[in-house]
Amino acid sequence: MLKKESLISALLGIGLIISFLIIFYLARGYQFDFRKRQIEGTGILVVRSIPDGALIYLNDKKYGATNSSISALSPGRYTLKVEKQGYHHWQREIIIRKELVSEAEALLAPLFPELKPLTYTGVLNPIISPDRQRVLFTAPENGLSSLWLLDIVERPFNLASKPRQLLTDTKEYAYSQSTKQWSPDSREILLKLNTPSLQNKPQITAFTFNVDSKSLQKVGNLEKLEQEWQEETEALQEKNLQNLSQETIARLSTVTNPLWSPDRNAVVYKEITENQVFYKVLDLNPSTALNNQISPSTTPQSIHYKEYNTYQADKAKFTKLVWYPDSKHLIILEKESKEAEKGKLSLIEADGQNKNEFFSGTIKGDYVFPFSNGTKVAILTTFNPETKVYNLYSISLR
Repeated sequence: MLKKESLISALLGIGLIISFLIIFYLARGYQFDFRKRQIEGTGILVVRSIPDGALIYLNDKKYGATNSSISALSPGRYTLKVEKQGYHHWQREIIIRKELVSEAEALLAPLFPELKPLTYTGVLNPIISPDRQRVLFTAPENGLSSLWLLDIVERPFNLASKPRQLLTDTKEYAYSQSTKQWSPDSREILLKLNTPSLQNKPQITAFTFNVDSKSLQKVGNLEKLEQEWQEETEALQEKNLQNLSQETIARLSTVTNPLWSPDRNAVVYKEITENQVFYKVLDLNPSTALNNQISPSTTPQSIHYKEYNTYQADKAKFTKLVWYPDSKHLIILEKESKEAEKGKLSLIEADGQNKNEFFSGTIKGDYVFPFSNGTKVAILTTFNPETKVYNLYSISLR
């Protein structure tokens, strides 16, 4: 009797161990391959999209909607497609590894974006703040022109920001004709005017306007103020380098005029040849998965940075790249020349994949300003070229 009970206990113990092992390996993505008659490790793929609710295709097989996971995938390369009506389709090659969760995020560009006016006063010489949340511009008027400010930050309930007037020209000071400069912290605006002196010689009169307190102050020592702002700018640049390896800093030092991404983890720069301009992205933190496929544990610690050939342009034409707020995409402005009226805008991933055009039409100069949350892009345009009055319009990306 005791032997029988011992045998039953042993069998139960073995059964529990086997059940535990089965659950353990299933949880880690292992499954039994009936064709090969063996247990194989699998991976999981999580697919997200902006906007959500897009269809997922893996090697042309439909797998439901985005913002969900696909489990029990055999390791290997796959072609992932994400499609949603009204948007350009998105596609890239991905790698599935056993026992790992891979992630892919698709930012879908609209085929027919909505345009809405942001200003009605007419806009001259817009300047974006360093934090890319405000645009300063001059509004021309028949009498005295004025300086205005527009917040390009999305408000709750999708409410649009309204431009606010900062300063109006006076008979003594034409603020609209001043040389304008944002402070490094985006809180003040420096206005420098050429004014006649008692000896009838031109001199510079400077003011600072505090955007938050709406106060205007005359600058006593312009050279000192500019030196302080320069030191602040240099301190911010030094801060960008604090967590970088010596190898990365050395590579970055060879880059001319780098444009930092909003999260400070990448820069875009250009290399110019006789006929072409090559725009390249230097990913300073490879573990952030700039290429939209996230597998941090597979990034060797010895890799300090990655480089991507993002875009190649004709040197004879005008091209400008602007970071999209997520720091994983860029907006490309393409025109025959900077002075040309017509242009087109495209969205491209930092590694050069999925370039999709979302606007074609009149764009004044190179004025392209993404909203800080990525929902819209502001441009300077007009729908009546004969009047030559340009205003800021938003292009909705979601």
